[in-house]
Amino acid sequence: MPTADELMQSAVASMQAGQFGPALEHLNQAASLAPNNADILRMLGECRFRTGQPGPGLEALQASLRLDPKNTRTWFSVGAILALTNRSAQAAEAFAKVVELEPGNAVAIACLAKAQQTNKQVDEAIKTYQRAIELQPDHLEARTDLANCYLHVGRIDDAIAEFQRVIAKKPDHLAALDCLCTAMNYPDSLDPAEVFAAHKAFGDAVMALPSNTLPSVPGTLPTDFSPDRPLRIGYLSADFYEHSVAYFARALLTDRDAANFLTYCYHTGAALDSVTDQFRELTDNWRHVRTLNDAQLAAKIRADRIDILVELTGHTQHSRLHMLRDKPAPVVVTYLGYPNTTGLPTIDYRVVDELTDTPESDQYHTEKLVRLPGCFLCYTPRKDAPAVAPPPSIDTGHITFGSFNATKKITPRVMALWCRLLREVPTARLVLKGEAFSSPVSLAHYEAMLAEHQIDRSRVDLLGRIASKADHLDAYRLLDIGLDPFPYNGTTTTCEALWMGVPVLSLAGANHASRVGLSLLTAVGMPELALHDEDAFVRAAADLASDPERLQSLRLLHARPRRRLTPLRRPRLHAKARDRLPLDVARRVRQALTRRPPPHQTLTRYCRSIESRTPSVVYTSRVARERFSV
Repeated sequence: MPTADELMQSAVASMQAGQFGPALEHLNQAASLAPNNADILRMLGECRFRTGQPGPGLEALQASLRLDPKNTRTWFSVGAILALTNRSAQAAEAFAKVVELEPGNAVAIACLAKAQQTNKQVDEAIKTYQRAIELQPDHLEARTDLANCYLHVGRIDDAIAEFQRVIAKKPDHLAALDCLCTAMNYPDSLDPAEVFAAHKAFGDAVMALPSNTLPSVPGTLPTDFSPDRPLRIGYLSADFYEHSVAYFARALLTDRDAANFLTYCYHTGAALDSVTDQFRELTDNWRHVRTLNDAQLAAKIRADRIDILVELTGHTQHSRLHMLRDKPAPVVVTYLGYPNTTGLPTIDYRVVDELTDTPESDQYHTEKLVRLPGCFLCYTPRKDAPAVAPPPSIDTGHITFGSFNATKKITPRVMALWCRLLREVPTARLVLKGEAFSSPVSLAHYEAMLAEHQIDRSRVDLLGRIASKADHLDAYRLLDIGLDPFPYNGTTTTCEALWMGVPVLSLAGANHASRVGLSLLTAVGMPELALHDEDAFVRAAADLASDPERLQSLRLLHARPRRRLTPLRRPRLHAKARDRLPLDVARRVRQALTRRPPPHQTLTRYCRSIESRTPSVVYTSRVARERFSV
């Protein structure tokens, strides 16, 4: 019979070969022979986790630590399992123990910072990442994560510079390329060509990856070309939960013509909640695909024979853009979740509207832009939203401006303009709310901006995150007038403000992110509140602040229930949108199918059937005007 040491050596060989099942058998036998061997218990814990047993794995690791409490490898494994099972606070404690025992371990320090970042201890994470980088300047993952922390607290220039340092060292570093794309939407000083170049660099890097799916085989494209066959529409998103995207994505699935459309939702995110349940009920086919790798996910989409895949995430968290390099559906559309191009040449269309994207925008997209004549958004408000309150100035005697947008959108130029507005209306107050204001370092950053512009801190309330969504919406009763940041406008925040009766002033720019406010305000009948230069913005805000009757009439005129009838809430089918998008998509489907031509007459009938369903494909636009996918 083999000894415990011999069993452990066999286990090591099996683990090195990736055979964790046999390794676990050897380690279980070894542990029964030598129950007080810390190394065997450590390996047993690691192997249990590798075979899908995180709880028993932790038990074995903790038993090992009782025998050898200063073993940094065991503490590191404990931290890794805790981090991977979403226990970031406990993971931070484990990694801190490693750092205590090995102060120069840059990898452990970076892991500690990651756990702090996940646990929303961003100030601490920044300091810890900086410490790791001092020890190991080429730790590119630590630099990328540090840049994301900078982005979170509004240090946009620092974030971009850090991403660029990573890319200078490793031009194909996909995480840094991806995050840089997002970061470049915030500053107002970047040339559009520079921003497009960053997105295209990401796309080029993805296209240079080895193919992660099998080549097309018979059956991966639609094989049923019956004119009466329902189109299969797939929606790919990480945000089918209580997330800002969900307030707009829901319209894609409601009021559908089930005879002509089958819907599939591919949820790539980890979060599951009551909103997830609503999406599961609304779609014909629900797929939670978080654990699938790119090849498996592409295979799943192909097996479902999706005709048109609509990705709703773009360059945001849990995106699966990499998977789209192999084009798992004949037509791929990007929409809703991201305000810019993806940079991927395999994505055919991006859905926008005629206000958000001027003709000059085409040159800065790898996708073909499909412009709708009305607002490209269809907002679904919460049913439990509080009642609309009267303007607070009626009771307070002074105007309160405010914004509940992410603090990273409040750039120095935005703060400078809002401070100018406070000087123009010397009795007014400003309320800003954002998660970053819970961070002392971030709070000091914005307080310094106020001081720079000589605004008394007592005139400004900087509020942290409000956990309850109902309480968050109720906080709009604090505001008389909403202020939209620029060049990255609000979307959900603007819709929430309008739904709560708060008029919003927006400064329109030249690109999509800076023109969403214009589109939303036009949709609800307040285009005069979307201004095109800073002087006009200040004048309009000051004029509205000095006109209480108009302010109250705007609040009441555009409050519920009237807004239910506006294009923002229940958009109507427009002939131009109805005709253009389906025909473009039908042509693209024809091109894709022609590569694997079925009998000519069948193909012709199939394409004609798509073209005849003109309102139907408007589903990809999300404005799904009254019948969203017909």
